[in-house]
Amino acid sequence: MMKHTVLIAAAALLLACTTPAAAQTAVTEEVIREAEIIPDVIPAVNLDPKLRFALSFPSGDIDAGNLFSINASAAAPSVSISCNPGQCVVPRRTYYTLIMADPDAPSRENPIRRNIWHWGVTNAPNGRIAQGTAITTYRGPMPPMGVHRYVLMLFRQNGQISVPLTPMDGRANFNVTAFAETYGLGAPVAVNWFTSQPDAGP
Repeated sequence: MMKHTVLIAAAALLLACTTPAAAQTAVTEEVIREAEIIPDVIPAVNLDPKLRFALSFPSGDIDAGNLFSINASAAAPSVSISCNPGQCVVPRRTYYTLIMADPDAPSRENPIRRNIWHWGVTNAPNGRIAQGTAITTYRGPMPPMGVHRYVLMLFRQNGQISVPLTPMDGRANFNVTAFAETYGLGAPVAVNWFTSQPDAGP
């Protein structure tokens, strides 16, 4: 009897270890357009299908507009940038810029402050955001009304760039496209976003 119990427990453990996690949404250009990130934030994308752009808060992964409370998104998400297995090798000296913006300020119906610049990191070597230069410190969502989109965009740099720091009071009406053109970034190679609202929970 003991032997059968051990075998059943081992089988259950094996099943638990091999059950695949829920698949994330494939963030394609079509999905980005459906969410109106094009044209509200950027005019175009240049998505790299080989690149894996994974973002998460302690309470869960960011997945094409899923909802996080103000508290749950108060601290910067973790960011992992890598190649999909077997598809590419990241060059040793590749630098990235990460931008997070809210196009729905103060509301999606009346976005007169579009975009609010919530986070900016440049010169992240091989996508290691923690080792990049924070030009805009992370500011979590504080939507005054309605549902806001918080869009994270990854740009591949041609080399290291020098960007002045942005003060806390200079974040409204940030033009993502003009910024990208100024520093030769082109269109983002990866995009994802989450949403938040005043009554989104704990």
